[in-house]
Amino acid sequence: MKGKSEDNIKKTADELTIGNRFNMHGSVINYQDAKNFLDLNVEFWDQADERWQLLWNYYLRVKALFRINQTVAKLFETTETSVTMNIQTIPMQGNQPVK
Repeated sequence: MKGKSEDNIKKTADELTIGNRFNMHGSVINYQDAKNFLDLNVEFWDQADERWQLLWNYYLRVKALFRINQTVAKLFETTETSVTMNIQTIPMQGNQPVK
């Protein structure tokens, strides 16, 4: 949002936090919406582009991680490391934990 006016920045932030269009975490924001509706500086990558393919493969690997290990709640990654935040699930029967 570098170079954008305060009003423009606020409009975009409001759309992402309290707007009706992208009201759920994980909502898909496609290229057209990012560029035209949210006024973000984005670049379109065709599916044949190596960068798009790398990103798509990463997405599929992360999705598989969450499906395979259902105790993983969050994934934090840097160029050097990956850290997961796990949760403990407790089986319940009615209002009581199963012993």
